[in-house]
Amino acid sequence: VMLIHADNLSYFEPVDFVNTHLNRPKDAAITMMTFKTTTPETCGIVKTTANGMVEEFYEKVINPPGDCANAAVYIVEPEIIDFLISLSKETIDFSTEVLPVFVNKRKVFTYHNGYYHRDIGTLENYLEAQVDFPYGVIENQKKDAWKSLCTKSESQFDKKLLSILSKALNAEIIDITE
Repeated sequence: VMLIHADNLSYFEPVDFVNTHLNRPKDAAITMMTFKTTTPETCGIVKTTANGMVEEFYEKVINPPGDCANAAVYIVEPEIIDFLISLSKETIDFSTEVLPVFVNKRKVFTYHNGYYHRDIGTLENYLEAQVDFPYGVIENQKKDAWKSLCTKSESQFDKKLLSILSKALNAEIIDITE
């Protein structure tokens, strides 16, 4: 099962993520996606062993010991589903009630997302993602996402997207093709 927190914008290679999980150490029950953050105090910070197993996890602490963060995207084995059921709770916080248990058991493996990942759970972060998401993909894939977004298009979706971007940037869209 792939478990994804909905307040994140993530671009990654799903096949690589699944293959990493399939080739995880035999005792790992969770493969956690990680990313490098510029705001570690707002994230769950992960310390790993040389082979990628999580050895320590710090959920949103002051002065965290690094910038490798939990992306809140996981692939979990049936063992995790059984654990969730055993808690007999209607609501479970995966980050505080499940991860610590499996980190302590040394059963969490990692997959690093080197493409793009951003928490978009606040309006400020959501608006920043409107600006840096295409650029972040360009940086990691060497594709010109801005060019494809900004070329003249008759699509209503593209027009709406450009309108949202111009408002977020407090900018004016100018048609230079005329």
